Amino acid sequence: MKYYTDDELVELVHNIGDSKESYEWVAGKIAERFKQKERTIAFQNDRIDAAAKYIGHNLISELLDEGY
Repeated sequence: MKYYTDDELVELVHNIGDSKESYEWVAGKIAERFKQKERTIAFQNDRIDAAAKYIGHNLISELLDEGY
């Protein structure tokens, strides 16, 4: 299964009239990309939350306020 980048998907949309691909196929690929991003974001959020619980949310907020 080929994974399409955002730029590749945008290019597919721009060229849909000149392409052999159907609108449904392109829409399906875009939906797959959204799901990939949602899984990635959820995974990163879980890791960040685990680290924040270990380190402490307040310490992280203070570090961000100080510009780290």
